[in-house]
Amino acid sequence: MLGELSKLEKSFSEKPSLEQMGDLIDLVESGSLTRSSSKLLLRHLLNNPDQSSISVKDLARDLDLISFSSAPSSGGAEDGDLVSICQQAIDAMPSEIEAIRSGRHNVMNKVVGWAMKQTRGKVDANAVKATLKEMLGV
Repeated sequence: MLGELSKLEKSFSEKPSLEQMGDLIDLVESGSLTRSSSKLLLRHLLNNPDQSSISVKDLARDLDLISFSSAPSSGGAEDGDLVSICQQAIDAMPSEIEAIRSGRHNVMNKVVGWAMKQTRGKVDANAVKATLKEMLGV
């Protein structure tokens, strides 16, 4: 937070309320927000102090920052989205998938990066990696 305040040339007294910070931390801890999404939301809170009456969760929804899934194989609706994103990655990157299947597991990071880019960081990289490993049988 101090880094964001410094970038915006604001003082520590201009920070979000303790309740907002607590809610933001809770969203990150529960997996509802990824690290990149939480940084965007924090930046939004700092740039828009007039929105202090709106709950952090509502702001995250309004800004479309809620993550697809906090963990693979949870069986929820979000899990279907995660599987769908992983399937799209498999379809879009056949040569990388073949490399992974032939034992070059470091290529997995490129596929995970593709999924992260497609979702604008709204999926947890570890959940994508675990789901891809499960789908590919590696």
